[in-house]
Amino acid sequence: MAEKTRIIGIIGAGQIGSRHLQAIAKLTETTNIYIVDTSTDSLNIAKQRFKEIVNNEAEISTSYLTNQMDLPAELDIVIVSTNSNIRG
Repeated sequence: MAEKTRIIGIIGAGQIGSRHLQAIAKLTETTNIYIVDTSTDSLNIAKQRFKEIVNNEAEISTSYLTNQMDLPAELDIVIVSTNSNIRG
């Protein structure tokens, strides 16, 4: 049986969100990670932090988005790590 690809969304790519991304990068399962933030600076920091983690045990893909409407319709896990002033 083929291994199921995990689909994970991270909303907020700042200090905490990018650290969650680093932790997820250590998974050994095939994973598609979608990172969303309106700040391209935060997305760039997240990209750099992801590159700091070397994981040759799994196939992990990342997509960096500025609009949460671009997320897939179905996600296995969503991590919301935004400032409290923008959560509604």
